[in-house]
Amino acid sequence: MKPVTKIYFVMVAMLCFAWKPATAQSSSAIDKTIVMEYLQLQQYDQAIAYLNERAQRNDPKELGLLAYAYYLNGQTLEAEQHYREILTIDPKNITALQYLASIQSAKELYPKAIEYYLQLIDLVPNNATYYRNLSFACTNAQKSDSAFKYLQISYGLNPNDVKVVARLAEIYLEQKNYSSADSILDKYLLRDSSQLSIINPSIRSAYNQNNYDKVIALGELLVRSHIVSANSMTYVTVAYYIKKDYNSAIRTYEFLNAFNAASPTVMYYAALSYSAKKEFDNSNELLAKCIELTKNSALSDYYAAMGDNFNAMKKFKTAIQQFDTAYYLVRSPVPMYQIATIYDAKLSQPQTAKRFYTKYLKEAENNGNKDAAVEAYVKERLKQIN
Repeated sequence: MKPVTKIYFVMVAMLCFAWKPATAQSSSAIDKTIVMEYLQLQQYDQAIAYLNERAQRNDPKELGLLAYAYYLNGQTLEAEQHYREILTIDPKNITALQYLASIQSAKELYPKAIEYYLQLIDLVPNNATYYRNLSFACTNAQKSDSAFKYLQISYGLNPNDVKVVARLAEIYLEQKNYSSADSILDKYLLRDSSQLSIINPSIRSAYNQNNYDKVIALGELLVRSHIVSANSMTYVTVAYYIKKDYNSAIRTYEFLNAFNAASPTVMYYAALSYSAKKEFDNSNELLAKCIELTKNSALSDYYAAMGDNFNAMKKFKTAIQQFDTAYYLVRSPVPMYQIATIYDAKLSQPQTAKRFYTKYLKEAENNGNKDAAVEAYVKERLKQIN
């Protein structure tokens, strides 16, 4: 959650309790009632105009209100400038540090965000949220070891944060450390079994350990909750088939198909289930759909060509979407390189480009689809970004 919702009430409370109305004895010309009304009615431009006329530039609280109004109005550049001014007056101002960290993350300036989060942790050492946000910033900055360390600290301070549990479990799964993943996932599920971000990795962990009964139980929980998760339900369909519960495998396909979310893999195992029941016509019908969905491998080329067109038209976000689709159709590394160059050269977001350059190298290595010249350029560019 962005800090806007949380901090809003903090700021209103500050107005209510920390400030006194403007009087002849008060040095402040700000009327808290007026500011509260502007903020509550989301009339941020009026609040900015009012505060700009009255806020004392040497008062961190008043300057903070002005910065906050700019932030709520979407004027992050002005908000950032004023929060930096606050730090020149009060270098330990927690609110300013929080917002500056958030703004840097939104701008994908993760190394700078990390600096602010580290300052916050120095001031408030046992704040789980600071460690969580620091971990996420480290992840985006490609500092995986630090991200893991800070995430573990955050979990130790607050094991009920669903974002931390889900991300920490994903890391454990990447490490194939299933026992650690299950220990935190199962603990969370005991208190709240409604979170898809927890159920999904739980299903994947159980499947990788051949615990098909658990896969099925979690899949049935999704169905009862009317939650459509195409990826997780693929594991569930396969688990039903392995357990020879063919009717349930077919039912899972029908459930997903009703939402137009049945993947070719789900269709395939539903078709095999029909075959096991000797309902060959139904099986062939599904197999024909699978063939129709997968036979057009040239679709990747079509999407890539559209990506080139949108890139030339300077519609860079749309071009990225086309290249992303092309990648997922055939897992070719080339679209990753194309996306990286757009972020790098066209959108001036080198840190985001870095993620896609790195992914390009990984996919090229895995697929054996290397271009020596491109690989050399990417490696050199990564050194420059670092």
